[in-house]
Amino acid sequence: MSLKRKILNFFRKDPLLKLASLVIAIILWFFVVIKGQTEITINVPLELRYIPKGLGVESKSTSTVALSIKGFEQIIKNLKPYDIKVSVDLSKAKRGVNLIYLSSKDVMLPSSLTVTAIEPSTVRIRLDEIRNKRVPVLAEITGEPKRGYVIETVRVEPDTVEIEGLRNQIERLRYIKTEPLSVDNLNENTTFTAMLETPAGSLRINPESVRVKILLRRKGS
Repeated sequence: MSLKRKILNFFRKDPLLKLASLVIAIILWFFVVIKGQTEITINVPLELRYIPKGLGVESKSTSTVALSIKGFEQIIKNLKPYDIKVSVDLSKAKRGVNLIYLSSKDVMLPSSLTVTAIEPSTVRIRLDEIRNKRVPVLAEITGEPKRGYVIETVRVEPDTVEIEGLRNQIERLRYIKTEPLSVDNLNENTTFTAMLETPAGSLRINPESVRVKILLRRKGS
């Protein structure tokens, strides 16, 4: 006897009872599945990808996104930070303010989990031009040489460096300072290797350090 005939014969005997049993079984299965699921909300860093060449991020309305995620409790409990990412593609973004709409397509997470909500659902990202500029280096000297000595000359090598950054930052910058260099109780010529202090913002400096020569002389000489 074929499988199809066996199934038909099965339902011909007490069909209402067997149909009810089948419905109850399906309901119980759904109940078990739903009972094992949970939903949580977590904050995830917002990653920016494919920023157009020649542009940089001046500001963004948020650095994190609140994700509501639904799935089996055991899987959610075992989530690691690297299992979930939220990233937006900026390859078509332009200079100025860009309004980016977030969706589940921007979220990377295990396939068994579902994104139920994203907050905020939109992000404002302002892009600006990246420019280069050469500026002088000023040595930041603190303290006083040993009694009887004065600073005769301060030489910085190289005395200028190239900086790269957003247009509005570059235009305001007139010089770069070294880290503070103490000459307290100094009684001989000295050469320091000094790191350059990066102003607020994402500036790149080349080179990142300079040599500062401090030449002393005796008072009255």
